[in-house]
Amino acid sequence: MYRSHAKLFDRIRRGFVEDRARVVIQSCMRRFIVLSRLQNVTQAAYSMQKFAQAKLLRVYVSNLHAATLTIQAWWRGNRVRRILQEEKLKLVLAGHLMRAEKQTLQECQQAVVLLRERELRGRLKKSWQLVHVNVSVERDDVYPKGWAAGIRTVESFNPGADLSHVELGAFHTVVATSSGYVYTYGLNDRGQLSIGASSTSGLPVPVQPISGILFPTKIVQVSCGVDHTLLLDADGRVFAWGSNQHGQCGCAPRQEIVPQATEVYFAPVRGAVNPMLKRTISTLSAGAYHNAAIDDKGRVYMWGRGDHIYIRGVFSDVPLPLWITHESIVDIGPLDRVVCGLGFTYLLAKDGALYVFGQAINGQLGLGSKHRRSRIAVPIENIDERVTSISCGVHTTLAVTPSGTVYQWGVFLLWDPQSQVCVKAQSFVPMPVDLRRGGITGVAVDVKVGWWEGVILTSDGLLWAWNFFDQPSDGIFRPAVYQYILAEGQCVRAVHVVSSPLFSAVFSKLEGDKTAEKARGAAAAPSAIRTRPSVNPNWDPMAYN
Repeated sequence: MYRSHAKLFDRIRRGFVEDRARVVIQSCMRRFIVLSRLQNVTQAAYSMQKFAQAKLLRVYVSNLHAATLTIQAWWRGNRVRRILQEEKLKLVLAGHLMRAEKQTLQECQQAVVLLRERELRGRLKKSWQLVHVNVSVERDDVYPKGWAAGIRTVESFNPGADLSHVELGAFHTVVATSSGYVYTYGLNDRGQLSIGASSTSGLPVPVQPISGILFPTKIVQVSCGVDHTLLLDADGRVFAWGSNQHGQCGCAPRQEIVPQATEVYFAPVRGAVNPMLKRTISTLSAGAYHNAAIDDKGRVYMWGRGDHIYIRGVFSDVPLPLWITHESIVDIGPLDRVVCGLGFTYLLAKDGALYVFGQAINGQLGLGSKHRRSRIAVPIENIDERVTSISCGVHTTLAVTPSGTVYQWGVFLLWDPQSQVCVKAQSFVPMPVDLRRGGITGVAVDVKVGWWEGVILTSDGLLWAWNFFDQPSDGIFRPAVYQYILAEGQCVRAVHVVSSPLFSAVFSKLEGDKTAEKARGAAAAPSAIRTRPSVNPNWDPMAYN
């Protein structure tokens, strides 16, 4: 059978071989064609690439040039706009400064008029005399007729009386007279003026005595917070009015505003036989949103915003006076004075030791940069002597010792000779102030703080002040001191400074002629007590803002 089909099988075998050859030939031809076409495409791509590169490069350069011109135009325009904005801001600030200086001049002119009027009435040495007013921000929205005009109005209501107390809140003024009347003027949006609940509009000048108190009454002390006021009379009673958002009035816990003067009642002493026994307050102080008072037994009461009281055991607002029984306060002993600031409280003991508690990130605790808050009363150990007087403001604190050494801590202004402007600086511990410069001959006996000002009264009856310090070259901070010039022969026996965001004002009480001569003679004589410009080695380095 194979033989019969051998020829067929041979033909099939030859067909397979021929087909394989055809496939190989076709594959070679296809490969050749593909390679040929690929070579043609590559050559075409190379040719197109040269053309496209030149074309795209021209487009790119053109777009880049246009973008550069656009950016340059925007930068020039933005720079011009920025320069214009800066110049506009400078002009606006210069305008505000000029208006503030003009208002300062107007207030000082009013002070001169007040001085002459009192001199004509023969009451020059019995009342607080307005020495100087420094307006930092325009005060027309609050005192459109001028701030000193309100004091003149009070004196016109009481021609035979003296100014016994003048205090400032943020935007309201409280004036008390020796005849036993209290007047207010300024804003009244939070009941600061104690003129009743029927009115929330402010008063440019006083109109009548405040409501809520039976006048006349002898006023012992007046103290203002931001939007509230405390008043202490000769009977040891405390009255409060104004904002009560955090319980800072110490009465009417459910009211956010106390529209008229209301008596503050203090909690009965634990263990007292008569729980209604009346507490007699001897001194008090209003902070920004909290208060403190000391009764005739030396007990300390506090009320107001809880995180400003910041004593151990107090974690929320205190709407009524709370007797503070923490051992860190009780163990201090007899207290002479309490001073409240913005979130902190100073306690000055009768032996001159100074204690502090609360919180202050600006260094006003005076305990060092690592201790910016304390829930217990801590002694300030960086002052080597006992403290005779202390005054604290929004930014800084001043204290003076019997030797006349003045200490300052907190935030203050430091003159930068390169930029020719003042910059803010901080000291977290009390630093001694060198008072030898500027011609100061007397020994500092009292200190007061304004908004930025530090004011001192010296033993020769002169008033000195500074707003900023020069850069220290030897570790000693020397203030740029200036003197408040008084009339010839006048000698100051007391100084009082009030301040607000709008302005600061300096008051003085004058000595009699014989007392003035004696004071000047004592200051001119050699004395063993001199100011000490020594530097405390435990200072923290200055931290600039």
